[in-house]
Amino acid sequence: MSAENLKADFNKILKSSIIPMLKEMGFKRKGQNFIRPVNDITQCVNVQKRSRSHFDSMDFTFNIGFYNKQIRDIAYGKDSMNDFPKVTDCFIEFRLKTYPRERGSWYDLNNRIDKEKLAAQVEGGLEHYLKPLFEKHQSLEDLTQLVKEKDTLQISPECEIVFFMITNQIEMGIRLLREKHKEALAPQTLSVTTINIREQTETKTETEYINTYYIESMERLAKTYGISLEKEGL
Repeated sequence: MSAENLKADFNKILKSSIIPMLKEMGFKRKGQNFIRPVNDITQCVNVQKRSRSHFDSMDFTFNIGFYNKQIRDIAYGKDSMNDFPKVTDCFIEFRLKTYPRERGSWYDLNNRIDKEKLAAQVEGGLEHYLKPLFEKHQSLEDLTQLVKEKDTLQISPECEIVFFMITNQIEMGIRLLREKHKEALAPQTLSVTTINIREQTETKTETEYINTYYIESMERLAKTYGISLEKEGL
């Protein structure tokens, strides 16, 4: 199957199965990115596709995110002007899992599968996994439990600290801030391996460095919230 045929099949599924459902839910679209503002957050969806094996097949998945301007601005110390945030702008992001097993985030598209069955499978995944997810999480308060399950999602320490502070989980925010600041002060080891193929030798060098940007981020947040980084108690 050619790359053009794969692209055409993907676009057909996008237009017939994905866009209508998200539009019905109230999402606005730009390309393969979708947003729905609700209460104090914006729910975001990105449809990511990739070609494999010299264009013999393609697969695609759904990236999910939750955006809040206040969290992003405080976490990174700058004013963000974004009327249409993408998943990569979100303070929480993860991949929608539509199968119970670990493999289950990507949909395969190739010349051996029934395209109509695949489209139905995608619709079922959106109906049973994406819809309930967004119905359950419609505010910062709703996201509290999700943040506790951070092993299954991506959230930066800066954003997690700010999330705790503005959702009135002050003790957790202070504790995390002090913990991350302490970690940032510890020297990190950078290992570089050089391989000389001709002589079949391998050389490893290690250097220590301090992530000053990370330290400054933690200290800036401490100043924002009036938190002492020296004290252990609250």
